[in-house]
Parts: sequence; C-alpha cells; structure tokens
Amino acid sequence: MHKDRREKLLKESGADCVVLINIEGSSRPSLIYYTGFTGTFATLVVSKIGEWLITDSRYTEQAAKQTNMSIIKYGASKNFYEFLRDFIDEKRCKLIGVEKERLSVKVFESIFKDFEVVEIDQIIRNQRMIKSKQEIEKIEKAIDIAQKSFLEMLNFIKAGRTEREVAAYLEYKMKSLGAEGPSFDTIIASGCRSAMPHGVASDKVIEKGDLIVVDFGCVYDGYVSDITRIVSVGEPTDEMRKVHSIVLNAQREAIENAKNEMRGDEIDNFARRYIEKAGYGDKFGHGLGHGIGLEVHEAPRVSKLSKDIIKKGMVFTIEPGIYLEGKFGVRIEDDVVMEKDRVRVLTSLDRDIFVIKS
Repeated sequence: MHKDRREKLLKESGADCVVLINIEGSSRPSLIYYTGFTGTFATLVVSKIGEWLITDSRYTEQAAKQTNMSIIKYGASKNFYEFLRDFIDEKRCKLIGVEKERLSVKVFESIFKDFEVVEIDQIIRNQRMIKSKQEIEKIEKAIDIAQKSFLEMLNFIKAGRTEREVAAYLEYKMKSLGAEGPSFDTIIASGCRSAMPHGVASDKVIEKGDLIVVDFGCVYDGYVSDITRIVSVGEPTDEMRKVHSIVLNAQREAIENAKNEMRGDEIDNFARRYIEKAGYGDKFGHGLGHGIGLEVHEAPRVSKLSKDIIKKGMVFTIEPGIYLEGKFGVRIEDDVVMEKDRVRVLTSLDRDIFVIKS
C-alpha cells in the first residue's frame, strides 16, 4: 500500500525525485502516510531509480520493521542539511518535489536553494483526502475508544471538580483503552466558558447548573477521532434545551442533505441557514467541519468559504454551534465519511444533553 502511494506521488509530481522531511514535526503526517514510519526524525527520498528512508541510530530498527524501504543511517559526522543535500545531489535529481508549506525557510534554504524545486503540497493534500478502507477502520477504532472513555467520564464528572481534572480523567481512560494519546488538548468548557469555541480545560471549578462543552478525541495507530457532546450538571434550563435543539436540528440538516460531489460551502449552508432562520446566525462563527485522518485538522474544509469538492472516501466532521457570550455555548460534533450517495455517520454517541444528577 505505501509503495503504491509513493509511486503515485512521484508520477503525479512530474519530478525526478520527491523529498519529504520530518524535522521538528514538519512533514511527519505525510511521512506516516507514504511510509508507515512513525518516528520523529526521518526523510523520505523517492526517485525513479530507488526509494530511501533516512533516519538516525535511534530509529533504524523501528524503520526496518515499519517499512519495506532501504534504510540510510545518518551519523553525526556531517551537518544533516549538508548530508541530505549531498545525498540528493548523488542521485542526480534535477527537479525535486517538496512539501514546501511544511518546511521552514531555514530548512528550505539549507537544502534546496541550489536545486530546481516543484511544490507538491496540493498533490499530497488531494491524495490524503481520500481515505482507504484501512484508514477508515483506524478512525472508527479511535472513535470507539473515545466514545467508551466519554461514557466512563460521565461517572467522574460532578460539581466541585475542575475542568482540568475531568480532562485528565478522560485522557487517562482513552489511553487505558489503547489510544496513543488525545488528538488535541481536550476541551472541557463549563458555564460561561462553554461560549468559547476552543475553551481548553482550565482550573475553573465546575458548578451545579453549568452546561459543559466536551470536545475530545484520541489517536489510534496514527489516526484520530474528534467528537463534541454537551453535559449539564443538574437540569438544563429551557433556554439551554432550546439552543441545543436548534444546533442538533442544524446538524441533522447537514447530515441528511450532504451528497457526494457537493462543495464544502454547500454542505455548510444547510446547517448555517437553519441556525440563521432560528435567529442565531451571528452566534455561529466558525466553519461547519474539517477533514480528519492523520491530523485532527486536514483537508477537506467544510465552511462557507470552502470550494473543496466532497467526494467518496473523505472523512470529516459536522459540528455546528451556537455561542452566547457570558452565558453558555452548545456544539455537537460527529465524524462522518462520504459514501457513494450520502454521508455515513461514524460516531454513535447519543446527541442529547447528558444530564449529571448533582
């Protein structure tokens, strides 16, 4: 599978050689995608005459187990930038394909300034957007772990605990069930902080009457999940239930009407139009969703500005929200995959408000 991806990348780029560098986390997701290697220091070099993965002594054994490529061991006898530049030069590559957006100016100038370069960022983006059956299965496993952990967390969350304590417990449960770690900094935003779309867990103490936005996910075998649910400590108010109902119905509009080959802005509009008609249009300020895979935010985009064509095999979130500053916020987020005609929802957690009797 990985070899087929590498060959396709070289062919579509039109380059003599493709070079993907994972230095300081730059092209790590793409390195995993094209090689299966999950270490934190590596460079992939693919040409018409061979394929090489360059790493150092920390990872040579791991690289040999995870890939079917020739492994080149980098030593400290020469600066890595010089080493890589000389290695590429030895392969007599004239036109080199690079994921330029992932490279710092320093790295680019140190290695590629004397070569003719073609940017392959869009090619990689397009290839990674369409998920294989195996990739979708990994995302589904990450979803399953996250959902089970959330249900366990409901027995822990209560008035008197801090947001950070709840986030730590949820992340612990995800790891204990096989996750590599959380997909991102877990969001536990309670009370008026729930009106902050990205209210990462703080030292705020959860109080009776708080509505809580729980935005969470985990990594399984490199692939992520991303889910948001609403928890209420004590019975939610009528206004909270009203806003939640609007958000839920807006999400249903998007899920039920999204079709294969639609643009991202068209799908976004189904939910946005519903929220606008309910009188809360100015309270929904972010896009409806984003792609997930090896990264928690990747292509395609589903927003009012997105012209991405949503095709079969793309996995993305649908997450409308309404945020009332100084009061509370509601967001409901599910992971979906576009199939032949319509989306299939991958998440299965109840979408109603989870009420904690406290």
